[in-house]
Amino acid sequence: MTGLPLQMAMLSASVATATNGYVLARKMGGDPEFYAAAASIQVMVSMISMPAILLLLD
Repeated sequence: MTGLPLQMAMLSASVATATNGYVLARKMGGDPEFYAAAASIQVMVSMISMPAILLLLD
């Protein structure tokens, strides 16, 4: 796989987790504070990794 399909696949793999999991964690007796922290870290990492992936693949 090369070109645009590869870029789309790599970008899809580097997206942060869904934030609606926080609501599910709270409603189903999970650990919403941990989920919020993990999701926040993933968003911060993806802000750096997504442009880096595009630069590497371009």
